[in-house]
Amino acid sequence: MSVIITPQKVLLNFQRCTSWEDKYLYLIELGDRFCRLPLSAQTDNHKLRGCQSRVWITLDKSDTTLQFAANSDAAIVKGLLALIIIAYDKKNEPANSGV
Repeated sequence: MSVIITPQKVLLNFQRCTSWEDKYLYLIELGDRFCRLPLSAQTDNHKLRGCQSRVWITLDKSDTTLQFAANSDAAIVKGLLALIIIAYDKKNEPANSGV
């Protein structure tokens, strides 16, 4: 059974980190855990332009639910993408968001 991590749990885990190195390593761990965009989806159509790192992101909408997948060639960027996934993946789309 997989453990679901909430934004509140992420915040608690960051607060438990005793140094910036611990926070850095935790962010990298989150990226490794949550950024699982398949190679077949890492195409120019999904590439985020204007980023120094290579970043791919997909967004699928089904009814009012959003589903994100992402990946990057940079460990810290993957961690930041993981925070977005944790915060928004499989959540209901806000009304009139225009997404």
